[in-house]
Amino acid sequence: MANHNVKQLQKDWCDEYDGDVDDLRDFVDDEGHFEDIALWVTKSLGYSSVLFSEVQLSFYEDDWTESDCSALGKIKKLVWQLDDAKSNCEYLIHAIVEAPNWTLGRDNKEAKQKQVMALCITGDSGDENVYSSIHMAGKCPECLYEHEIMIDKKIKVTATFYIRVKGKDKYGKFQQVFDDAIDGVLSKNTIEDNLYDEMYYEMDDEITIEAKRHRVSQVRVPRTRQI
Repeated sequence: MANHNVKQLQKDWCDEYDGDVDDLRDFVDDEGHFEDIALWVTKSLGYSSVLFSEVQLSFYEDDWTESDCSALGKIKKLVWQLDDAKSNCEYLIHAIVEAPNWTLGRDNKEAKQKQVMALCITGDSGDENVYSSIHMAGKCPECLYEHEIMIDKKIKVTATFYIRVKGKDKYGKFQQVFDDAIDGVLSKNTIEDNLYDEMYYEMDDEITIEAKRHRVSQVRVPRTRQI
């Protein structure tokens, strides 16, 4: 990880573009200022025409950021957030850059190939320095990626209930009333609603639950010790 002095970055920028040195700040001021600094960092490292993600803020760690950069190739869409278990920076931004990758070519001669990488820049309000490191696109150690924790499971649940009903049935309504009650309890909508209510507050994000009732059968058990 490399560190970059905020004031020096701004001074270099002023020298190159005839900026006003009176506007120089000694530290990271706010999100917009950090975003400008990130641009100066990429220029100081010799990168140009880079693609930037949005700035990710640590105090919005529950919000997911969607990055859609054509330069990422196969990884065309990334959804991520700062991992509060591993990251302690206030601001983070990624710049998609090309980095040299040295390989052995013909006759054992070194050949330079360019590959898409991510320049990771982090900083904090009031800090005199920002920090940069480079990693594979979609592999930031500061971030948690949605696809890493996304689950999509199909589960078959089978259960046997023993139910005993005792009561007067003067008009012979028992079976119809019982069938209607079972259908209400074991209906698709009831199962989906109950599962959603139970799981929504325990899961990390919005959930989708879909149930399909396959078969409900009744078997008479005149004698059982279950109930």
